[in-house]
Amino acid sequence: MKAVIYTQNNCQFTPQEKTYLTSKGVTFEERNVEANKTFLDEMMKLGANFAGTPVTQITKDDGTTAVLKGFTQTEFDAVLTGAPVAVANADMTVPAPDPVAPATSDVV
Repeated sequence: MKAVIYTQNNCQFTPQEKTYLTSKGVTFEERNVEANKTFLDEMMKLGANFAGTPVTQITKDDGTTAVLKGFTQTEFDAVLTGAPVAVANADMTVPAPDPVAPATSDVV
C-alpha cells in the first residue's frame, strides 16, 4: 500500500496525516502544491477541484485506489481496513442504499 499526499506550506492537517500513515506502516510521497504548479494541477484534477489540503490518493496492494480530501482519522481507518463505511469526503465506491418507495397519502 502506498499514498501520495498533496500538501501546502503551513497546512495544519498534513503533519497529523503523515504521523498517522507512518504509524500504520503506509509509505507515502509528499507533493507540495506551492512548490510545483504541476502538483497543484494534479491535485485539483484528482480532488475534483477541492482546493484544500491535504488531498491523498491511497493505492492498495490489490490496485484499488481511494482519494481522500482533508484528514479525518475515521475516514482513513475505513479506507485502510476496507471496512464498509461511508466516507463523507472521499471519492470512492460506496454501495448505494436500497431505493425506498415514496409514501402515499390519502389526503386530498
